[in-house]
Amino acid sequence: MSRIIFSSALLFCFIWVGAQKQSEAVFRRPIKLDVRALSGLDLKRVQNQDDPDRILHQKRLLWGDDLGVFVVSSETKAVHWDGYGIEEFIYVINGRARLNPDDGEERFYDPGEFFVAPLGYEGEWETQGAKAYYYELSIIATDRSDTTVNNNQIAPFDFSSELLSGVHLPDTLPIDGFVQTCYVGPQLTVELIAENPSEKTIQFDEDALIYVLSGALSLEYEEEEVDRYYTRDFLIIPNGFKGLWSTEGHDIFRYIKVTSTN
Repeated sequence: MSRIIFSSALLFCFIWVGAQKQSEAVFRRPIKLDVRALSGLDLKRVQNQDDPDRILHQKRLLWGDDLGVFVVSSETKAVHWDGYGIEEFIYVINGRARLNPDDGEERFYDPGEFFVAPLGYEGEWETQGAKAYYYELSIIATDRSDTTVNNNQIAPFDFSSELLSGVHLPDTLPIDGFVQTCYVGPQLTVELIAENPSEKTIQFDEDALIYVLSGALSLEYEEEEVDRYYTRDFLIIPNGFKGLWSTEGHDIFRYIKVTSTN
């Protein structure tokens, strides 16, 4: 098959090139990801100019200073990549993704599973969704100027159930929490973080996607507004956010954090 140049999410975000970013004030507040979009609702039909006959839908949830966040759906279809053009953190919502690297074992990703499609990936990528369509949450870096491909890191990165379970955490966590850096590419960094329930003032100097693995998170900010998030919630903490970070948990609070690689 002919080479496709961009990822599904990236292709569509370029539709709005030239439009201004949303106001900076919007991004000062934490953003809980749209549950309707995550349920496959309110997605708009879009077209991939390199594959115009493919049935695709999309909704852009965020285009921030550092991260772009999309829900993207596709019909069942396979494409062969001769060097994937970006780095992409993906959460499968519906259907299944099948990736068969040219130099590796075939793998499948089902609903509720995460993986990273690395820059330079080579191999087949099939979205499987039958009539209901496949759809996913896609996170990319807004700055993709670093296109350096690490040939030792072009296979998809899997977040195994063992990795996500936290079974390898130390019995006693450091005061500042336990940070496990899972993936560092030229464009995205993914960390698994565990901390003792606490309350502290934080300031973010970059966009961060947070997925709560266990426990609860409260964010208090301007005018004493409080947002609360629980296990399996996604949120974006925007560049420039400052507020009170309070966590609860049955022993510990755990989460995934995705940021751009600086």
